Amino acid sequence: MINNNYFRLFGAVLVISVLSVSQVVAGYPDVQDRVEPTTIYPPSFSAFNPPVDASMAINAVAPQTAEWTRQSQPGDTMALTAENLNQNFLEFVVYGENAERVAVACDIVHVDGRQAAVTLSDALTPNEFYLMWLGNANGFGEPVGINQTEAWWVGFDQVDPGETFYVYGRNLKLGAGECHLYIKELDRWLTSANANPYRAPFIMPSNVPAGTYTIYAHNGHGKVYGWAKPMIIKVDNPYDWSGNQYNLVTDFGANGTDKNDDQEAFNAMQDAVSANPGSTVTIPAGTYYLSGYFTAKPYTRYYGAGMGQTVIKPLPTRGKGDYLRSGSSYELKDMTFVADETIVTDNAFKFNEAWAHDALLERVEFIDTREEDYGLHGFLSLNKSARQTLRGCRFITYHSVLVGQASYLRMENCEFLGCHDNNQMMTMGGGGFNDISGCTAQNYDMSDASDGFGWAKGRWIVVSSRFSNIYLGGNRTVQIQPRDPTPFVLGLKVSSVGEFGNVQQTWYGTFGEQTLSFSTDIPDELHGRGNNSIPWSGAMATLVADGGAVTRDYRVRTLDAHNNTLTIQVTSPLATDQNWETVEIKDIVDGNAGEQILFEGPQPRQAGWITGATDGSVFISSADASGGLGATELFITGGRGLGQARPINSINATTGEVILEESWQVAPDNTSTYSMGIGAGNVAIYDNDFSGRESGIGFDHRATTALQANNAYNLIFADNTLTNVRNGVRLYGYHSEMDSLSGKSAPAPNFFFQCINNVFSGVADGFVVDVFSSGSNPLVPGDSWSLGHMFRGNRMENITYQAAFHFRDGNDADGAIGMNVIDGNQVSDLSYVENNGSIVSYADVLDLDPYASDQVLVNNRFFGHSKIAGLDSLNVVLRGNYWSGFSSTYSTDFSRLSIPQPVAKSSTVVLWNTGTSSMNWTSPTLGGGVIVAEGSTNLNDVPEGVHTIIAGSQTMQIEVFHLSPATLTELVSFPVLGLDGELVSAELVNQETGGRRALGPWNSPATISVEGLSGPGELLIIKKWDAVKNIWIPVSTNLIGRSPR
Repeated sequence: MINNNYFRLFGAVLVISVLSVSQVVAGYPDVQDRVEPTTIYPPSFSAFNPPVDASMAINAVAPQTAEWTRQSQPGDTMALTAENLNQNFLEFVVYGENAERVAVACDIVHVDGRQAAVTLSDALTPNEFYLMWLGNANGFGEPVGINQTEAWWVGFDQVDPGETFYVYGRNLKLGAGECHLYIKELDRWLTSANANPYRAPFIMPSNVPAGTYTIYAHNGHGKVYGWAKPMIIKVDNPYDWSGNQYNLVTDFGANGTDKNDDQEAFNAMQDAVSANPGSTVTIPAGTYYLSGYFTAKPYTRYYGAGMGQTVIKPLPTRGKGDYLRSGSSYELKDMTFVADETIVTDNAFKFNEAWAHDALLERVEFIDTREEDYGLHGFLSLNKSARQTLRGCRFITYHSVLVGQASYLRMENCEFLGCHDNNQMMTMGGGGFNDISGCTAQNYDMSDASDGFGWAKGRWIVVSSRFSNIYLGGNRTVQIQPRDPTPFVLGLKVSSVGEFGNVQQTWYGTFGEQTLSFSTDIPDELHGRGNNSIPWSGAMATLVADGGAVTRDYRVRTLDAHNNTLTIQVTSPLATDQNWETVEIKDIVDGNAGEQILFEGPQPRQAGWITGATDGSVFISSADASGGLGATELFITGGRGLGQARPINSINATTGEVILEESWQVAPDNTSTYSMGIGAGNVAIYDNDFSGRESGIGFDHRATTALQANNAYNLIFADNTLTNVRNGVRLYGYHSEMDSLSGKSAPAPNFFFQCINNVFSGVADGFVVDVFSSGSNPLVPGDSWSLGHMFRGNRMENITYQAAFHFRDGNDADGAIGMNVIDGNQVSDLSYVENNGSIVSYADVLDLDPYASDQVLVNNRFFGHSKIAGLDSLNVVLRGNYWSGFSSTYSTDFSRLSIPQPVAKSSTVVLWNTGTSSMNWTSPTLGGGVIVAEGSTNLNDVPEGVHTIIAGSQTMQIEVFHLSPATLTELVSFPVLGLDGELVSAELVNQETGGRRALGPWNSPATISVEGLSGPGELLIIKKWDAVKNIWIPVSTNLIGRSPR
């Protein structure tokens, strides 16, 4: 018997009849470009057999993921950007390591244009590799990997057999697993048992012959899908160190017991080792003075008696110039070098330039206590060197260690001691592939805050230009920040307070001025002291009222000893009737310092519209290309491909082509905007301990921060501890005026920052996301400067001043701060200041500017106290957060209707209230109800059709389709879409399970046999054969299995 049914097919009608059986195949599109250097895997590797169909072509109008959170576990919420998130049957499905080949659905939390937040299913197994597909009514796009091994670089890139080398990247290890490395030319696996997620040590086997090898990292999950990109490593023959043994004193006549010139002995020693490579020189304990130079010769070992025991200094009469230089392939151990006032130059010690490579400095101390400022060039220069290891060294300095453009630098267990108000202890810029591990940074002597001799300003590492591929692991900073203000005026008695005026709008805020008059004389010698028109230097005035019960700190604008007045900077009018009694004025060393890791050099150069793109390049106007010359990174800030960042290989100012070092996941087009400039990428800051002092969170230390960065991507801040800094982590994006942009501005974006599993204690602001303008021109339309950030699993205690999470948009530009995810964090001990029973100031959970909308808070735990409310921000998306101890959970009442899938394929629809107050909703067809704050309700048995839902001022529509019952056997007869005579095939896709059934092929017109519609509806995908590309090309997608309308 034939049972005829009618089904809607995008305006066409198909006759479907029961007939016979077809082959059943479950599958999704496969990854298009895979690499598999071997098919033989270690036994410990997990099986991975996803439900893919390699013959399926990617549908151009299916969702295509551009960028996403690369590390996630079951129940985690992740951020992503993608194309075609039109929400028509929008789906996110993920496959983990299971034998059933079943992909499970993700929970869609929020979708806004090209940005989305989704939660991985708890049904997945932790610490596995996952494949994720995005789908809509047109089918599924190409999958992307979550927890896939990423290899950013290998260091060193040249090693000897038996030496340890490291692979750096992300997801190198999952859970308690291991990292593996495959050497293709040797068909050999290596295993690292001591890896962390971002660095994995390996030992090059002693029997590996010299040569160049291709290596592939793998974390043991995902099989063929889990490989990292290939890297190259060179193995050298080990050097023969069996040369002569020399003693500087007994063989060459040096005398380390007096202050005479030992240059002649050093010269004789250098001549000897130059003639005998592979030699070792012993330099006994003593102090040696040089009138000339000490150059570390190639293939020579120099061994002292220990730091502070073997000391080498310039002769007091030596004069200007450096006195320590280096070549290549040498070792320097156990000695001290001193740069004193006789060295009138910036670089006292030069281990720089291209000829300085393959060197080891171990337990070497460098002392530079010269107070004169020779600029930021450093007293010890490593600039442009390569493959140098500094292990257990100590740097006592006012000037910085200049890393500069050094590459493959490894610093292990070194100590940095700042003095003379050192501005920065280490300066980087233009290099990369560097590893700073196990080091300590602190002040030289904190016994006297009125004298800067023993103090640093708190900047340990400053990146002054492009700096990508860097690992900072297991380091410690100890109470570094600018020294505390020192009072120079005490007890000035206030006689009157002037009116508020002279209001100024600046990029750092809006300020006015008020003038105080005193009955106490200000000494004439203090006239003008502390005057400054900028907010981070000069002096600070502390006003006291009510016998000391009230104190306020303000910046000094002018101190007028001639008229006994003080003008201060205020953000709001100072009460003129307040009983202000006395004023204390203190010097401020530098309020704009203390950023312990500061990526300030990265900056924008050009921005505008893209005119075209290939897989590995973009085209812009030739004028923009000329203006962007020198840029190292390109960011897609709006339009197609939003959220992607790529390093630049070259820029052609004539054609406007920008060639990239990596291909696009989603190629931009002429709807896309870009920003390019000097950037920072592939940086992992892991397992460090950053600390300031308790005073560092005060108003006079506004810049103290563990990490501050801009123009960055692939920046990871994980498993660190932060104590007593004003800002825990600050991502700031500013835009600069670019004349060549004809009135537009170039933003400095931050994309997909990962801040996970850190501990914050005693900070004013936990996470700060800033965007602001350094010019007056408008933004490029559609620009997003800060999006995709993941703040997950952090613990924050004792937030003292502002907020655990702080999003500030100084430009009032809607969309400049895009969607970011705050997931699974715990916040407790929010502080407040009370005066006479009234709250004067307090710390928030979230401080959100009105334009910084769509921040997603999911599954966090917030513990407050009875003095403050939990949340006072609008435009957030709330799901499953826990609030305890607050005076009220929310101080701002709002409800927010959310229907993540407004086109439903079954009779059940989920409505969410992602706001802070209960939501009343009504519908002409569905009735109504109430949804509590951060709650949801299931609407069951919803009739087919379009339904309007009204909640407060919001009106949304959902469209519901009823799909046919399961277990039908059907026959579809066609010609379809003019394919007569062509080779065609078809595929049925179950919309609930993702199961797929291949049909055909046939020469059209044809009769298609279908068995077993196993769910409430399926997609019928018609394909034709492309003989040139040798693949099946989808030509139509048709929803079948629902009743006609």
